[in-house]
Amino acid sequence: MANQQNNNSMDEYLIGPVQGYLEMQQLSGITGLDVTAEMDEAAGTDTFTITADSYTYNSASVTGLNFSVVFDQEGKLTSSTGIDTLGIAGINTQSLEQWYEFSDPGKNDEYTVTAVEDLLNQIGISNFNHVVASMTPGESGKQNILIHLDQGVTYEKQEVYVFEINLAFASDGTIATKQGVPSELVNAFSDTNLNIWFEYSGPDKQREDDQQDSGYFDGDASHTQTHSNVYTWEDGDGTMWTVVDKDVGGVWTSTETGSNGDVRTKSNSYNQQTNTNTFTETYVSTGRGIDSKMVQEEAPSGITRVYTGKADGIGGMPLHDIYSSLAVTETLNQNWQTTNITGTGVNSDTDTVTFSYANNELLVAVGSGAAEPIKADFGFDDMFGANQQAMTSEWTDEWNNVIWAVVEEDVNGNWTRTETAHAIENGAKGAATGDSRVSYNSYDNTTKINTMTMTEVSTDKGFNFTRVEAYNENTGASTETITGKFDQIGW
Repeated sequence: MANQQNNNSMDEYLIGPVQGYLEMQQLSGITGLDVTAEMDEAAGTDTFTITADSYTYNSASVTGLNFSVVFDQEGKLTSSTGIDTLGIAGINTQSLEQWYEFSDPGKNDEYTVTAVEDLLNQIGISNFNHVVASMTPGESGKQNILIHLDQGVTYEKQEVYVFEINLAFASDGTIATKQGVPSELVNAFSDTNLNIWFEYSGPDKQREDDQQDSGYFDGDASHTQTHSNVYTWEDGDGTMWTVVDKDVGGVWTSTETGSNGDVRTKSNSYNQQTNTNTFTETYVSTGRGIDSKMVQEEAPSGITRVYTGKADGIGGMPLHDIYSSLAVTETLNQNWQTTNITGTGVNSDTDTVTFSYANNELLVAVGSGAAEPIKADFGFDDMFGANQQAMTSEWTDEWNNVIWAVVEEDVNGNWTRTETAHAIENGAKGAATGDSRVSYNSYDNTTKINTMTMTEVSTDKGFNFTRVEAYNENTGASTETITGKFDQIGW
């Protein structure tokens, strides 16, 4: 251990971990917290002196906190002063040694190496080995990270030599300066990529993950379990997306940040009491003028989607114009077929419009005018036209630990939704599981019969069946036919 006595930057850095430890021991309202660290290489000890002006414990305000602890190279507490007089049961040998196990400044480099390896993987750099990295506290709360590679790495199928890269992050966690980044890697080491990495995969996050996995926070009501995964992908337009998937206290969220500045967020939660799954998606694109939100609720009684904000489409149905002040509800049946749309919005001419749905068409009425199909009003084929391009999306089923890849497209004149299940491997979409759902809706204008067809395959449950539901608008009668292998009749 290097002698770091009177290292003010290290002392400042340790205030956060020490405050976290004290709060775990039920201290709150801590003021004037100060930490002094002395690493004695000759003696093989680390000494921490912790003081504070005041704090609250057991609902009582206490003035003054002052104690010191000494740890040896094995992480054992060898001596302490001032602890016995505190009267705080949680501050004891066991809890202090647990804290030091993860907060030992000597472990910073271990966490930093792991973090840097994650960074290289996240931004698409491969074929690297023997990563050397270190993190040192800087002035004004900065954290300096040195990455030493001295080797050729692969990026976008090209070999790039990297010697040393220096990154400095400000106290708010944003990149302040970067040096040594080769010109070929400037896009990979963008501010957006670095800020996302430092927040979700940086050295401090590696330490927290280590603590969570070891059970360090067990019984600590103030700590929320958080798990995250970061990766990048490129779409067909050449936009690079950096994706953060995370689980915070059992609520899954995904945030995609595009190199074009667009941001898409998704979240999913399940209410066991009401048996309701809620999926929320937001999308902001300054270039396209979109700022939308969709909340989908799937319950035993049915499925609804509520759209608000500014958008150029409702569900899979394009509007071919930007509508603001949207307040639209879409109702779907158990086959994920749209049955109704109601609501209002404001078009680009500042007219208030009313949306409705009939005969498988989205209708719009301007002011007090008659409702007309979007295709008739604006002169283009709607989503059921043969020339409509396929739309793809994904959603995560946390309950069954799979990612569903969705393709919606015209198949022989019927708008068809195909869902294919993929296993979640290392937090990302893996191989297909064999499970699938295919559903489509058809309408006979002569007989006025609406037919909904859904085929589902489940390798785990052994299902392979087709459900056909026909509704006669003239008589109001509905029939349902199930063929294949299934374990129930009806819903």
